[in-house]
Order: sequence, then structure tokens, then C-alpha cells
Amino acid sequence: KKHTAEARAKMTAKQLQQGRGENSPSWKGGRTTDKKGYIYVYAPDHPHADRCYVRENRLVMEQVLGRYLEPHEEAHHKNGIITDNRPDNLEVLTKGEHSRLHRLHPEIKSRRS
Repeated sequence: KKHTAEARAKMTAKQLQQGRGENSPSWKGGRTTDKKGYIYVYAPDHPHADRCYVRENRLVMEQVLGRYLEPHEEAHHKNGIITDNRPDNLEVLTKGEHSRLHRLHPEIKSRRS
């Protein structure tokens, strides 16, 4: 069933009134976790944001470096605990290096805690 132009206008007005991000009534602080356990942070202006969110480990590493990570770079968790985003637990690897590291050392697994 299609909505009338008037109904669509009312729905759009209601959505604009509710707001997005921090202005949304369903705002929960801007942090969420995906199915694998990675922490995502609300960062709508970040060049690598996916639906306004970026992995926290990436943001921490970028803050340490003072620049954005390149698309071919990843922030690797040295201890394998993917929720441990302390700067001293992260290192920058290329996607190839990261893949090779996990392939050559299968004992290094991503853990949630």
C-alpha cells in the first residue's frame, strides 16, 4: 500500500522532529558492539564510518598517530582481546600483514575478554 503525499510529509516531519544521533529519543550513548564483539563508536563525520559508526580500536590508533588510518591499514589487538582498546595493546598493520600474522600463528585468536 502506498502512502499519500500528505501522509509521507507528516512522517518526514515527525522523523525530523525526533532528531538523529544524540538528539534521538533512542540514543544510548554512541557505543555499540557487533556480533563478533568489536566496540563501535558514533563518529558520523569520520571518513571511514559505516552507518555513522567506526571501530573504537581504529579511533584509538588514529588518535595515537595523529592521523586517519589508511584504507589498507588495520589496528591489531596484540593480546587478542578485541575489547581491550588501550593504546599499548594496539599496533598498526597492513591488511596483508594482519592476515599473514593470523595465518602463521593460528593460536592468536580474537577473544572478547
